[in-house]
Amino acid sequence: AGRAVDALRLLTRDDDDEDEEPRGVCKLGYSWEAIDVKAWRGRRDLAETLRDLANQPGCQAEYVYVQEFVDAAGEVRSYCVDGRVEETLWTRFDRPDDAGDDAGKFTTFHEVPRAEALRAWCGGDEAAFADAEKAVRSLVEDWLVWLRALDADPQPFVRVDVFVNVRADGRVVVRSGEVTELGASFLGWAGGPARVFEAFLRNCFRDARCAESERCACSLIAADDTAAAAAAPKRRRKHRSKKKRKLLRPGARDKSDDASTVERTDEPAAEKAPPETNE
Repeated sequence: AGRAVDALRLLTRDDDDEDEEPRGVCKLGYSWEAIDVKAWRGRRDLAETLRDLANQPGCQAEYVYVQEFVDAAGEVRSYCVDGRVEETLWTRFDRPDDAGDDAGKFTTFHEVPRAEALRAWCGGDEAAFADAEKAVRSLVEDWLVWLRALDADPQPFVRVDVFVNVRADGRVVVRSGEVTELGASFLGWAGGPARVFEAFLRNCFRDARCAESERCACSLIAADDTAAAAAAPKRRRKHRSKKKRKLLRPGARDKSDDASTVERTDEPAAEKAPPETNE
């Protein structure tokens, strides 16, 4: 616990008095909805928190993450599909309790409308909130570029969570909270599951030429389109023929039915034999 606190002070360049009580959070990787995330105050509390998380029944985690406590008004969740932001939601956790069975745990979570976030986070200051949204987009785009550097193909889906705080002087501070796996919660994004899993399926077959398979639905659709295109000219020719017959004078003969009508073919004409001579 002591080494973790010293490392945090170095990483955050905290020049405050070392006698001040340190504060942070501990968490296990792949924890769903902050189940295994606990806040701590002071070195002794950190040591107890590390033991509590690592010694849970069934816990096989090799590491416990120790992080600084980020003071934030709320959290912005950006849902990115195929390398582009598709949806943005505003959320917040209530501060953890200091005592009781849920001491240190983040148990109460809220999704808030943008208008409420504007009022609660920035006191209704539209300019400050616009700066916050711009800062969040910039940070999310940096993460998307970093992910693209790891793989030439864009990730089918990733959710980037950013902590937002607007200080009394109006300065906006944003911090990366989490870059999720494919199984991130959609919360209030009703169209999210369809959009995300369509992108995931496209990514699975990005390099596959599935239409070449006889049993693939793509090949069946292509075959139907080809048959329809081939039948369409025949229907048009038949329609024109009927229209022509209607315009003939009574008693006139339709030359299109004449057996002597010449049809054009792509076969070359046969060469005529040379005339016979007595030489």
